[in-house]
Amino acid sequence: RDAERDAGWLSSFDFDELVIVGSAVGFSFLGALAILFLPSVIEQSDQMYYFDTSLSPGDFAGAMLWSLSYFFVSPLQLLLLFLGRIETTRPSDAIMKLGGQVMGKDTEALGYEPSAGLQAVAVLACVVQGVITSLLFELALEDATWSVSTGIGSVFAAFVYEVGRPKRLSSSQEIELEAVWLDFSSFADAALLKSGRCHESEVFREFRRRFGKYRTEDRLRDAVIRDMIKNWNPRVQRSRNGYYSNLSVASRILSDSF
Repeated sequence: RDAERDAGWLSSFDFDELVIVGSAVGFSFLGALAILFLPSVIEQSDQMYYFDTSLSPGDFAGAMLWSLSYFFVSPLQLLLLFLGRIETTRPSDAIMKLGGQVMGKDTEALGYEPSAGLQAVAVLACVVQGVITSLLFELALEDATWSVSTGIGSVFAAFVYEVGRPKRLSSSQEIELEAVWLDFSSFADAALLKSGRCHESEVFREFRRRFGKYRTEDRLRDAVIRDMIKNWNPRVQRSRNGYYSNLSVASRILSDSF
């Protein structure tokens, strides 16, 4: 039974997220090994390189930049960015999700939020990786400029990732959006047809008439209803003027409105 339970939470964890977490752990492990053993194996003319163990403000700045970057993107994601691919999962989110799975939490549940402890673990993991990266630059190049400059580039890449990722919703927003979707889907099943042609205003007006709590746009934006129409009927097509094909309001609903 224990094996089945372990297989269950592993199968529910996305493979890409496992790769992200694995690459983060792997880079941290390799960095730790390099810090421990690299100085003792480097020789030049039968003499060891001299490493200045003092840290400059640049080293700390590089560590901070890389720590911030690792919270949003992993080294693997940085590579994929140059290949034109954007992963939607933050490394920090993947770490917190994996931690939640290990603790037996249902991380796919609507409104789930990781505990403060898991969030602290994710931040700490990113800080450790950032410090290791900065130290590796210092050991390899003996110049903090490299860790700072590459850290700035990595933070910029993280910004590009965040722009390309879907909008993040809080747990309360997820619950609210799910409630709206249940209302709209029940309305659409009863009042809409996946054929014909109509203007979007007809759908908006009829939906808001049936559900008074969404009567004004400040309660529910038209853009959200458009997205739900597309989710309910993926075959629907919308013109620039707002006319839908493969969608119409049932005639009996139209007659009730007069």
